[in-house]
Parts: sequence; C-alpha cells; structure tokens
Amino acid sequence: MRNQPAKQGEVLRAAVKMAAEFWDSSDAQKLQAAVAGEHFEKRTDGAATRYIISRDDYEEFEVEHVFEKRKESISVHWLRNF
Repeated sequence: MRNQPAKQGEVLRAAVKMAAEFWDSSDAQKLQAAVAGEHFEKRTDGAATRYIISRDDYEEFEVEHVFEKRKESISVHWLRNF
C-alpha cells in the first residue's frame, strides 16, 4: 500500500511494461511510441485517471490508474475497430 499515488510517468512506464509482456510486440511498440511522444488525452474522474490514446489506424489504447484508500491499480485496454 502506498501513501501517495504513482506519478504519471510511473503509471505509463508500468503500462508499457505490461503491454510488452502480454501483447503482440507490434501493438506494445505502438503504445510505447504514443506514450513517449505524449500523444494521449488525460481524463480524471474521482479516484481514476485515464490516458486515452487514439491512433489513425483505428486503434485505441486506454491506460487506467486508480488510487483509492491507499490501494492502487493500473490497467491497460486495447481496442481495434474493423
């Protein structure tokens, strides 16, 4: 348990690390490039902060960071429209 939420850079580095471990490498590289270039929209709603990354190739990534009652979670979502 933490006293303070992770900073934006920590959250995004953790998201890229998870994507590299569990996703196809090309999709993980796209997420990494978008994060490195700060090509995302940040939305905060209560305890949750979301980083929305939309791409021209109909892909969208979302990194969600929740810090509530000293518990923290980071999740990474990927969506592709055909």
